[in-house]
Amino acid sequence: MNIIYEMHQNFCAFLAEKVFQQLEKGSDSQKIQRIIETELCVGYGLYMHEFNSEKITNNIINWWENN
Repeated sequence: MNIIYEMHQNFCAFLAEKVFQQLEKGSDSQKIQRIIETELCVGYGLYMHEFNSEKITNNIINWWENN
């Protein structure tokens, strides 16, 4: 899933790995959302208004549950 169109492929893989680890542990959506927010803001330098972490989290969880 390409969260941000221009996101560097290595960072996207790093973020995906962190999220997958939490999904495998059975973490709730709030924890996954916090990881996404933290990594996109601190790790990638985006501002909160530049992405919708709730929508991204819901899309990821829906994908996880249906595959």
